[in-house]
Amino acid sequence: MKLLGEKFNRFLRFLLIALTLHLASSQAYSQITAISSPQAPDGSAIAVFILVQTETNADEITNLPPLLSVTHGSNSVPFEQLYSSYTENLAGIATNFVLYQAGPITVATEVLTDSITLIWTNFSTNLSLVYQPFFSLVPTNEPAFVGTTAALSAMATHTTGFQWQHAGTNLLADGHFFGVTDSILTISNLQIADAGLYTVIANHPLNPGTESATLSVYKPIELGLLENSAANSFTLTIANQDGSPFESDRVTNLQIFSITSLSADDSSWNEETNTGGISNGIFQITFPDDGSPEKFWRVLEQ
Repeated sequence: MKLLGEKFNRFLRFLLIALTLHLASSQAYSQITAISSPQAPDGSAIAVFILVQTETNADEITNLPPLLSVTHGSNSVPFEQLYSSYTENLAGIATNFVLYQAGPITVATEVLTDSITLIWTNFSTNLSLVYQPFFSLVPTNEPAFVGTTAALSAMATHTTGFQWQHAGTNLLADGHFFGVTDSILTISNLQIADAGLYTVIANHPLNPGTESATLSVYKPIELGLLENSAANSFTLTIANQDGSPFESDRVTNLQIFSITSLSADDSSWNEETNTGGISNGIFQITFPDDGSPEKFWRVLEQ
């Protein structure tokens, strides 16, 4: 059963829908389960993995009836048997497993539910399928400055539409958020409060899909240098461009780098480890004068 388990672990995040059939003859029951594989990039074609399980008395029927054909609407679907297994427990109950793969099945991208027909030696059954939303484009983490506009995008098939959320709450179109039920969410005049996790829900009556991304919003900063001739040192200042006090909770998010020549490559920038503090609403950090004729600074905010 190890091989069977490995095959199914690959498809756990996809549709599971089971149908139990009570058959005539000496078989206790038969269970047929379908697992849809990932769709093609355009969401239009899938393969279906069909697991058939039958329990019998060990001294009676030990072979499953063969699967003769698979149809999707009026179209015949190719299929093959991938694996079979037979086990018997101490109570004399035997279990048969057979795994089939059917497909590909071509499906329009707007279809949400469907079915295939399985035809066996002495019976046939319709097996329901649910096509979960398939994201061909997912939102990505975005940085932006206060006062600017940001956009998050997604595209998906097998969905009835979209709903964007911020921190788990559905967004409403209010002149600040635009496209809250579209594939592209636009946020105008960004503020610090707009930062955080954004989730797009691909709506589906049975199996909605979600993808998320983080929007980081920063206040623009400006750098300055103050020379301390008496102390043979200088002070690097980091201030908010809008004149508001620099926030203390942002200090730990700063990375400060220096270099003595702009002709050097990016790997030559040295990260500074000196500590500083906020004074009069400006973050200040003091460095000793190392005698370099020139020095350049770069500040990154995580």
